[in-house]
Amino acid sequence: MAQDKYAPLEGKTVTIDKLSGTFRACGTCGHNQARIATTPVGMHHGRLFCTKCGALTAFLGRDHMAAMLAALGDEGEHAA
Repeated sequence: MAQDKYAPLEGKTVTIDKLSGTFRACGTCGHNQARIATTPVGMHHGRLFCTKCGALTAFLGRDHMAAMLAALGDEGEHAA
């Protein structure tokens, strides 16, 4: 049930703009956009998958998911 608060992020696309670190371009094809999946796996709260080839690019922790959710809320406020 705790995952439901992250439901608005499911399927959203994010652009990876860093060259190194946790979030980087796909190691398989080099594409820099990823889709968010909110299904938890072990201790991870979500994952990023390359939008071009579908490869797993990163695991997301609770803090990452909360930050993305906050950013989504800010976008909604600006769009209104």
